[in-house]
Amino acid sequence: MSQQYPGPQQPYHQQPHPGQWHYQGQWHYQGQWHYQGGPAPWPPRPPKNNLPTPAVVAIVGVIVAFLGVLLVGALLPSDHDKATPLRFKDHTGQSIKTASASLEKADLYVPQVRDARNGDEVRIDEDDWKICFQHPKTGTRITDTFDFTATFSAVPPHTACPDKDGERVRMPRVTGLRLDKAVDRLTTIGTSPVSDNAYDDEPDPEDGQEKKFTVCFQSPKPGSPLDTGPGSFHTTFPDLYALPNGEHCPDKPGTKKNPEPAPPSDTSDDLPDLPHIHRPDLDKPYLCRHTRWC
Repeated sequence: MSQQYPGPQQPYHQQPHPGQWHYQGQWHYQGQWHYQGGPAPWPPRPPKNNLPTPAVVAIVGVIVAFLGVLLVGALLPSDHDKATPLRFKDHTGQSIKTASASLEKADLYVPQVRDARNGDEVRIDEDDWKICFQHPKTGTRITDTFDFTATFSAVPPHTACPDKDGERVRMPRVTGLRLDKAVDRLTTIGTSPVSDNAYDDEPDPEDGQEKKFTVCFQSPKPGSPLDTGPGSFHTTFPDLYALPNGEHCPDKPGTKKNPEPAPPSDTSDDLPDLPHIHRPDLDKPYLCRHTRWC
């Protein structure tokens, strides 16, 4: 029955006699191993080389290098981190359509839109409205595109933005301006001005004659809140009272330039003097019963 040889623990030593080897008390001579004077129970194996081969060293080196590259790559910032962070752009002055396309290009959600004049919600299909205010403010860093929502406060086309978000437009002062410039200014903020003559008995300015007139009075007064734009159910129609350039304005609108003469007063002082006729029945009515005049 064969037994497994555990392997050598000491190197071989060649003996002086040719063809004779010695290993831990075993002798190899004439093709046989002898142990303490007899044949060895099993032939010893050659000593095992425990050093790694060059191929193993090369494979291990490649693996270590690969792991090192992965580790360094994980520690270094990625291209996404190196890129310029996404920030919210300035969209004021743009239409809802243009701003929405810009947000979609940046993988952001469709914005919320409200009326800058009163804060009411506006349908997203009002894409021609002009943006006056935006939230968040310009330059805000966007860290998560899925959790970012923009809010735009806008006004209808050809309507001026209010001074503050959600505040109604106020009537500007246009007295003293040439009528055509006053009309343009009020039209720009979304109102529909009406031109009248400052004198009640003079013709109103006709279309195309605005450059020849100057505004004397206005209604409503400066600073009054206005309902403006086609999106308003009650658009304000300011009244402009004007006169031809160079004429002096009256004290108040509605004054007559050529007033009619006052009618004669119906009093006894204005009646002509008539000759007195003596009538006892008129002078002393109680005497008629005693005289012939009755």
